[in-house]
Parts: sequence; structure tokens; C-alpha cells
Amino acid sequence: MQEKELKILLKKEEYFQLIQDLSLHYQKSLQLQENHYFDTKDYQYLKKREMLRIRKTKDATILTIKRN
Repeated sequence: MQEKELKILLKKEEYFQLIQDLSLHYQKSLQLQENHYFDTKDYQYLKKREMLRIRKTKDATILTIKRN
């Protein structure tokens, strides 16, 4: 089984429009998440189909390495 993800970077205005369109008016249920992706200058992770990410939330900081 192969997992695929689609990631879309939204502008601030697009984010708030999406919340409104989906009727997510209760922002208390939304969680702030900050992601940092890392690679070498010559993109060695990308060439090997790997990904290194640090994800920060209110409660945790998680280091993730993904490989295909």
C-alpha cells in the first residue's frame, strides 16, 4: 500500500476564506501547527525521495523522516 499526500500552501486570506466556506467558525477547535522542512543545498533528501520535517504544535514538537 502506498500513501500519497497533497499539500497546499495557503495565503492568510485563502485560509480564512476556507474556514468560512467550511463553516468552521469556532476557531477554538482549530489547532495552530508550524512545519519546517529541511534538505541539503544539493537536494540530497529530495533525490532519495526522503523528507525531514519538524512539526511544532501547542503540545509537542515532532521530528519526522519519511522515505519512499
